[in-house]
Amino acid sequence: MLRNLTQYVWACGRGVAVPLAFISACLPAPAVQAANTSPRLVIAIRDYANLPPKALDVAKAQVSKIFEKAGVTVQWSEFAAPAAGGEVWPAAWVKLLPDSMARRLRRSQGALGCSAGDQAYIFTDDVLAAAVHAEINYAMTLGQVMAHEIGHFLLGQNHEPTGIMSPYLGSSEFQEMRTGHLLFHDRQAKKIRERLRTQQAAATSALVAQR
Repeated sequence: MLRNLTQYVWACGRGVAVPLAFISACLPAPAVQAANTSPRLVIAIRDYANLPPKALDVAKAQVSKIFEKAGVTVQWSEFAAPAAGGEVWPAAWVKLLPDSMARRLRRSQGALGCSAGDQAYIFTDDVLAAAVHAEINYAMTLGQVMAHEIGHFLLGQNHEPTGIMSPYLGSSEFQEMRTGHLLFHDRQAKKIRERLRTQQAAATSALVAQR
């Protein structure tokens, strides 16, 4: 049960953590069914925090599920490399940082991660603290933070008042997370699919031109 939960900030360099009273209502975002022709997003991950493999697998599955509901197929890779068959898809880099590395970055109090270009930095110790405070599964929370920062790669640095791209992770967002409703809104999902298809087409054309 959530009680006077501290509100956490997704991105570094933005905002300050403030107290947030318990909010019981959730704000579900409609899911989008993934079509057979759904665009593909390759995500390359580097785990500098040496997380337990099971926790990392759950977090990755959470990210894949969130993007699947947005109509996008996620492919995980240790390195950003061309996919089989000669097709090239844009890749986002996710770097999981322990506190010893995260503290080197300029970040706001309560920040759980930040992004720059196609690089997403996740502060794993801070995510763990937030999950413990909210009494929610750590790996699930980690996946949500990863999806948020990857969302910036696809949608830009702007935030939304509600949904997964809200700038804060407070009691209402944790409640939506529990029920599986902390997702991209329809218009965000559409923009993500359009951008991925455009970038995928451009990358494929560039590859063909090199042959």
